[in-house]
Amino acid sequence: MWSLARKGAACCLLIVIMPTEIPDRPRSPFSRRSLLGLAIGGTAAGLVSRPGSVWARDRQPGIMPQASTSISAPAIIAGGGRGSLAAQWAEAMSGPLGQALNAQQAPDVTTSSGRDGVTAANLFDATISPDGNTALVVPGTAMLASLAGDMRVHFDYSRWIPLLVGQSRTLVIGRVDLHRTLRNLLRDRPVRVAVSSATGIELPTLLAMTLLGVRPIPVSGFATPQSAIEALSTNAVDVIQVPSAAVSDAQLAQITRAGGAVLFSLENSANTAAADTTTPDFPNFYAQLHKRPANKPLVDGLRAISIAASTNAALVLPMLTAPGMIAEWRYATNAASTVLTADATRSAITLFTGSDCTRAYADTNPDLTAQLALKRWIALRQADWRVG
Repeated sequence: MWSLARKGAACCLLIVIMPTEIPDRPRSPFSRRSLLGLAIGGTAAGLVSRPGSVWARDRQPGIMPQASTSISAPAIIAGGGRGSLAAQWAEAMSGPLGQALNAQQAPDVTTSSGRDGVTAANLFDATISPDGNTALVVPGTAMLASLAGDMRVHFDYSRWIPLLVGQSRTLVIGRVDLHRTLRNLLRDRPVRVAVSSATGIELPTLLAMTLLGVRPIPVSGFATPQSAIEALSTNAVDVIQVPSAAVSDAQLAQITRAGGAVLFSLENSANTAAADTTTPDFPNFYAQLHKRPANKPLVDGLRAISIAASTNAALVLPMLTAPGMIAEWRYATNAASTVLTADATRSAITLFTGSDCTRAYADTNPDLTAQLALKRWIALRQADWRVG
């Protein structure tokens, strides 16, 4: 029986290993693996070439969105009405920018309501497409409103792409005894500050007075530098904040004879106060009085709102603008700035372009700690400001 089993296993083994090819069928030149590869490749090729398929649409020319670098119809939105400083900047830049952009016509200038630029900034941030055709000229008061937590603000200026920034020197002038004598420490020292509004462009002076140890009382209704200078001359207020170009030497002499003086200047990105030893900026003025630097983070917030208040205007593009379009605008802005420099110098305005512009614009955006400290300080003081 064992021999029969071995014979059966051998027979089965022979059946398994017997060749199965048919001599008359010609051998295919392709192996099974090559045939499988051809089948997969043909399927992929069909997907690529089949009209209407996803891959076909991606590879067809003109279907994928391409970033254009041609500015067909440039336009500028001015953050203010016709008489605003932003509108004047936009009109002055329109011609030189149109020539530098090789546009068929100068950029069309559109103005908006309000003088602080908040309305135009909201419109720009919410409705303007980042196609590179529309830029915004925004005054520093719009940035200041954002830092102060104004309820009207619905934009984030930190996301915009700066092209040009113009800043001027701002002076704080007044009659106030800031020395830390025993008499001053024991009494409440209110100081009347001329402001356009409680959280307007004069906000840096209100915060500076607080850091200096006095109680500022904002006196509203002084929308122009000349009205503030007149109020100081008539003793209606104690402290004013005005651009250096707005006050003449004769007016300064009259204020000095009445017991006033230039206290300090607000910080700006140009740091022009460093060259004037007679008028220090606020950090140096504070250090002279207290023999130490001011405490952070409020002083960082003061620096940001001071630079925003000193910013006459900034030319910006929307976030997500194509790099090629940004390069075109920056080239045009650099060319236009050479034409605008003479007028800016006569108005004591410093123009920033390129990397200097990026730094000057970033100076108006402090870190989160300084922003929160600034908003908390405003919230704590607004009740007193309403009472006066």
